[in-house]
Amino acid sequence: MKNKSALIILICSSVLFALQPMTLDDCFSAALENSPNVKAAQERISQAQAQVIQARSAFLPSISATASYTRLDTEPYVSMGDMTEMMGEILAMYIPPELWPPDTGQFEDTGDQTMKMGEDENYDITVGFRQPVFAGFGILSGYRLANLNRKIEGLNADNTREELLYSVEEAYWQHIKAQGFLQTAKQSLEQVSAHVADLEILEEQGVVSPNNVLEAQVQESEMELTVLKAQQAVRLTLLVLSTLTGISADSIFIEPEIPEKTDPFENSSEALKAARSGNTNLKTLDMAWKAADIAITAAASPLYPAVAVIGNWHYKKPNRELENDWYDSWDITAAVSLNVFDWGLTIGRIKEAVARKRELEANRETVTHALDLQVKTAYSTYIEAVAAEEVARKQVESARENYRITQELFANQAATSTMLLDAHSGLLRAEVNHLTANADRAIAKAALTKLTGGYIKFFREEEQ
Repeated sequence: MKNKSALIILICSSVLFALQPMTLDDCFSAALENSPNVKAAQERISQAQAQVIQARSAFLPSISATASYTRLDTEPYVSMGDMTEMMGEILAMYIPPELWPPDTGQFEDTGDQTMKMGEDENYDITVGFRQPVFAGFGILSGYRLANLNRKIEGLNADNTREELLYSVEEAYWQHIKAQGFLQTAKQSLEQVSAHVADLEILEEQGVVSPNNVLEAQVQESEMELTVLKAQQAVRLTLLVLSTLTGISADSIFIEPEIPEKTDPFENSSEALKAARSGNTNLKTLDMAWKAADIAITAAASPLYPAVAVIGNWHYKKPNRELENDWYDSWDITAAVSLNVFDWGLTIGRIKEAVARKRELEANRETVTHALDLQVKTAYSTYIEAVAAEEVARKQVESARENYRITQELFANQAATSTMLLDAHSGLLRAEVNHLTANADRAIAKAALTKLTGGYIKFFREEEQ
């Protein structure tokens, strides 16, 4: 029995823990940890870091080792008979005929004699190095390009995280908006249902007509349909948030809250200034422009001579005296190479790199203008959302007071049930409008945050 009680307590505790209210920061942290897009961006950074290592290795000497074994079909040799005949012809030119041997008058061939000139088994072990001294700035440019590419991938990863956090915040407030609408709809349904019950009693007493009861029942049915739609909206927004955070929808519980009402910027000029300095897309273009400038230098590197030092150490058999013994030797070479003519290949690559740089300059100007427009639009939307929230708040106060007065008048039979229902509907609309205005203000603020690079601070703190 005790074990069963302990198990029940454990299960209940785990359920309660799983349904702990999640704040916006909790959703951010979960999304950054579970997002496959963020993980893919991190892997691209790792790839870029590996490319930096590869580019750095080009500065260092490359060391190689080779070993070979050669088996010949026969030992190398020189025919001595041919050499004797040749030497006889040469000597006959300088020795008088009377000194020739009396029997033949020429040097005698001694037969098919050979001289061994090596072994049929040959071994060669070589260890060598090659150290680039100058490569027309190609190696240096490649290393700088690899470093810039790593920074660009880092900025791309930042942009991926910013887009993710904005989507999470938008889904978060949409869910809270749906929750608020559902809560308001349920409260309204309860009030309408209670009003219908009161009218039915009054109808039995003959105080109100059946038509008044029917009107209230119709409104009750409409509110039931509204509650069903609100429940569906809550489920859908929860599914979106679940997809973005990587957490099961059954484990997410968002407690309704009112967003902070602090203004991110005093005016649009400050927002524009922040976007120009903090927008990730602009930073990426600036980095790409620097890379394009270095790419021009890299493309021009074949116009310069390449200088390298090459050295080798050999361990061979047979030795220099053609004895079947091992011996070692070394050599060192200073090599200079120059691409004299390549049919315009290098010039074409330089022109391509220059055109790429000009393209990036034009793209940056286009992106800057587009960003300015987006920031101005987002700031204007935010200001409108702030004003709309203030108007909606006053509407709620007025609608709540109107409903209170109408209730008192109805209790004193100075107002009809239709008037009371209309007052209640007005209060419902005002509360829904206020919830919507609050969420819209938070979403508009989030859009400004994304455009100005405000989300970077959050995930930088997460990384620490």
